[in-house]
Amino acid sequence: MNNLGQFLKEYAHQHNARIAYEIRRNFRTKKVSFANVYSLSLKTATFLRAHSLQKGDTIAIWASNMPEYPILYFACWLLGIIAVPIDIRTTEETRGLFVSTARCKLGFKSKLIAGGFPATVMHSYYLEDLIELVQALPQLDEIPEICPADLAEIAFTSGTTGTPKGVILTHGNFLANVSALCQTFPFKQEYCMLSLLPLSHAFEQVVDFLALFQMGNTVVYLERINQMSITAALHKHMITSVALVPQLLQLLMTGIEREIEKRKQYHLWSGLQWIAGYLPHWMRRRIFYQMRRQLGKHLQFFGCGSAPLNNKLARKWEHTGISIYEGYGATETTAILTINTPAAKRLGSVGKALPGVQILLDPITHEIIAKGPNISSGYFQNMEKTQKVFANGWYRTGDIGRFDTKGYLYITGREALRIVLPGGEKVYPEDIENKLNAHPLVREACVVGVEEEIGEKVHAAVITKYPKKLDEIIHQVNRQLSSHEQILAWSVWEHDDFPRTPILKIDRARVAAVIGGRTEKIVSGELARSDILHSLIAQVKKISISQIKETNVLTTDLALDSLQRVELLSLIEQDVGVAITETRITEHTTVAQLRELMQNADVVPAALPFHALNYQPLIVNLRAWLQNILVFPLHALFVPLEITGQENLVGLELPAVFYFNHMGVMDAVCAVRALPVAIRQKLVIAATRDLWKEWRQFFVEFWGGGFPFDTRQNIKASLELTGDFLDNGFSILIAPEGGISQDGKLQPFKSGIGFIATHMDVPVVPIKIDPAYREIFPPMDEALLENVPKKRKNIWVKIGKPLTFSRQTPIELATKEIQQAMIAL
Repeated sequence: MNNLGQFLKEYAHQHNARIAYEIRRNFRTKKVSFANVYSLSLKTATFLRAHSLQKGDTIAIWASNMPEYPILYFACWLLGIIAVPIDIRTTEETRGLFVSTARCKLGFKSKLIAGGFPATVMHSYYLEDLIELVQALPQLDEIPEICPADLAEIAFTSGTTGTPKGVILTHGNFLANVSALCQTFPFKQEYCMLSLLPLSHAFEQVVDFLALFQMGNTVVYLERINQMSITAALHKHMITSVALVPQLLQLLMTGIEREIEKRKQYHLWSGLQWIAGYLPHWMRRRIFYQMRRQLGKHLQFFGCGSAPLNNKLARKWEHTGISIYEGYGATETTAILTINTPAAKRLGSVGKALPGVQILLDPITHEIIAKGPNISSGYFQNMEKTQKVFANGWYRTGDIGRFDTKGYLYITGREALRIVLPGGEKVYPEDIENKLNAHPLVREACVVGVEEEIGEKVHAAVITKYPKKLDEIIHQVNRQLSSHEQILAWSVWEHDDFPRTPILKIDRARVAAVIGGRTEKIVSGELARSDILHSLIAQVKKISISQIKETNVLTTDLALDSLQRVELLSLIEQDVGVAITETRITEHTTVAQLRELMQNADVVPAALPFHALNYQPLIVNLRAWLQNILVFPLHALFVPLEITGQENLVGLELPAVFYFNHMGVMDAVCAVRALPVAIRQKLVIAATRDLWKEWRQFFVEFWGGGFPFDTRQNIKASLELTGDFLDNGFSILIAPEGGISQDGKLQPFKSGIGFIATHMDVPVVPIKIDPAYREIFPPMDEALLENVPKKRKNIWVKIGKPLTFSRQTPIELATKEIQQAMIAL
């Protein structure tokens, strides 16, 4: 195999109809098979060639993770085009340097990122629109010859000023690293992986992109990454494993321990953690079953890299029965040099070298140096930097390490981070941090050198829940350190976390600047949330952030309608990690008041009241049988139907949304009876939540297959539930008027039907019921009597042609056209 285009063809054909990628968007889960990835990559290559891009040209990719990202990568590699991925948190100045240095002709960015490419990029597109842009194009039929030495990517790793450092990675580098990883780690095809690290970084490209593509695994992407979205995805997608950085591991563990403290079970948790250290793996999973359910019962392991892992944190996870496999590498090594595996693991080490990789330690400095087919040949157009770290195929990592007797590698420090004391001794911060982080009262520590007149002094910034005990903590740790490593100054870090780099390593320069008083304190979480709120409102309303003021009333000054409020609260939940119920937003709520709600919100709204058992295959089949032998014949005794328009359903792509005019009680039965058996066997009815009372809930759920659709208090949850049913292949029956017509005339449709039609990627089909139906079930004050038929009458039902709408169609226009289609029947 010579190139990544051949890699795509080989494994796409091998795994064919299996699902390669999933992402939750607009309340629906989009799935892309391996075969679709291959087809779309060839079409995207046609699109790129139409923009006059040839082998050796470069394109910039500045976006969050999504299925379109790897598809675009593959399209570039098919043509020999060089990808220039850019981290989404890269500043405008740095981004401009990357793009201009690489001379990118074309750019793709995410809609969720503010800003754009410099003028040197001739054309730019939203990455989310890629599939729509290329869907109608032919597949590329003429593929240029690509050899292993051809460049696949320029991976920029730093460079805020001057010439940025771009690591050049070839097709051969990627193929070698992926092949070695797949030989070493026992990936199973049933694994479902959650992608959290940026696809702009080599670690994610090798592990969650290329290695999993080779093995046929499904990768799940998130539009936005926070603790709530991660936890929800672990459950919903039955995630088995996640590759991440230590900071995300800490985030998840902090969330778990916070919940344990709320339940006043922390002593029990601590005791079980201690006991688990003496138990086999299977028993650990048993005793921590309830805790693991919070993260999804299928989760088996985390793969961890890119930054030093706190051993105390790793042991906590191991004790719960969730394994941790730490690895080590750098962009210059195409991500991975060493890895721990189920067959060969030592906690605290970064594992053993991959096949084909040689690792040595400098005999004097103990610097780690590596050689192998995965090693980059240097930096893009920067011979000076290349010669400093690359020589005769060997790469000097800048990391200090040691081997144990079994060949496991341990990282003990980084040369670039060393602290030089007044006496000339060198101190490596990681050594001290490891001992601080092992202390039971320390959550995380950062050690930096603080400049003084005679040299640097070791200073420890510590995050702890016990600030009054910090002096005692430092004294205890100092007893474990050699004389020159002693912590001579320390302080409590007053924030929930340290500032981070784009790949979530601690930004030591910023920490040192705060400690040294050279910069203002890190912005507080509350202020950051305020800035985020303005940004999210601007995104929903498509206006400038400068137009938003704290005193603006959401409903009047900013004119946020009900669906825009749903969208805003969804974005807040995803980006900020808090959930606000829609009922807390009134017609008088201001931006400042919403911000206050954000600061105080910490719980997810209660789920809609329904029993999931009623929608399982056994009950679904039982319901269809009972409807056919009992419900429909009884209904037909009083409501004989004359059905027209069923020919409009021939070739209809399912699932679909069917909508009807609401003429009276049990009129939905007319619509269900009008549909072919193949459709109604997997059909659910969106019913007003008012029916979820007393005896009606069982009747609506079990006999009718209804689910609660709350348009007043919980629109978002209703839309989420609708999307879940569609994802599981259920078609939806809904009455868009929102209530029974009082005079038999069609009432204005609620905009929710337009939202569903434009956001959920399904056809909508009108079903019109004869207004004379009201004579059989006339409105009555008594709820029970209202369900008793008063006469027998022939009723007609007409089925219209399916309607489809693009995501770009305005909701109001879609709603109007959907209602007009009903009127025209």
